[in-house]
Amino acid sequence: GASVDPKIDEDRVNRVIEEFQRRKDVFVQDSVDLGGEAVDQLLKFIGGETDKDGGKANAATRYFVAESIARIIDKHSVANGVERVRETLIQGDSPAKKTGAALSLGFLSREKIGASEREALQSRGLSASEVEVREASAVSLSKVGDASSAADLTRAAGDADASVQIAALRALSVLHPKNADTVKALGDMVADEPDQIGGASKKSVNSLVREYSADALGAIGDPSAVPALLRARRDTSQNVREAARLAIQNVNKTDAKATTELALAVMKDEKKKTDDRSGAALLLGDTGEAGLAVPLSDQIVDLNPPRVLRDQDHGVRI
Repeated sequence: GASVDPKIDEDRVNRVIEEFQRRKDVFVQDSVDLGGEAVDQLLKFIGGETDKDGGKANAATRYFVAESIARIIDKHSVANGVERVRETLIQGDSPAKKTGAALSLGFLSREKIGASEREALQSRGLSASEVEVREASAVSLSKVGDASSAADLTRAAGDADASVQIAALRALSVLHPKNADTVKALGDMVADEPDQIGGASKKSVNSLVREYSADALGAIGDPSAVPALLRARRDTSQNVREAARLAIQNVNKTDAKATTELALAVMKDEKKKTDDRSGAALLLGDTGEAGLAVPLSDQIVDLNPPRVLRDQDHGVRI
């Protein structure tokens, strides 16, 4: 049962995970020690389908077999091993096998992965009709993808299934591609607002998707994400607001000048929405830049009344 101290529960969970990983690694090493000849047999079970469960796919078995095959190929340089895994992703006779093959490609060392494997994950895996194949492909691209993966992962970030979206967003956070289309798409998912009341919005209704989108924007570090992040800073969900705060700090490290100039322009523009201007003020505070204390304080005091007054919007002053 749960204890009264969350830290104790966390430590207990971590110990369980570490023990599981230790035991799993022993079994994987046993498979690797069998040599390259074991790949033929293991490929039959790459989907986690075994006689024990009447042919029903088992996710834990699939994960174990996928990793074992990759480790064997890495260590023993199995002839055509990578190609056979790739072809299983493309032509596997069940969704489970395609999923296992996608996972296995992600377990391979990067030097074993070429353009053909990335293309298979991007164009075939992420476009598969089965959710589990798309999710596994996104997970593997977080390990072996590169800049060429950005467009397909950005498309997957808008998938109809949240698990695929989050896997793709995590991959984009890891790869942090310098891609303007990616920044625009993720910004829309975080904070798009229609120009007219009742208009369509691209903003995700899922707070986890908005959170991971903000994470990815922070990892990419492009100041053009500032308009979206200042809105995320006022999001209704705390997890999104916290992700935005951290993302802002990362973007500011990349280009402090552009970040602060964009936010200051919004905060000082009285024609902008109160929420946007307040979000800009919060964003400026999140940067931690000492020099911003002056323009922020100018919003809350009358510098030279009646000519130079504090901001007339109480939301911005707060």
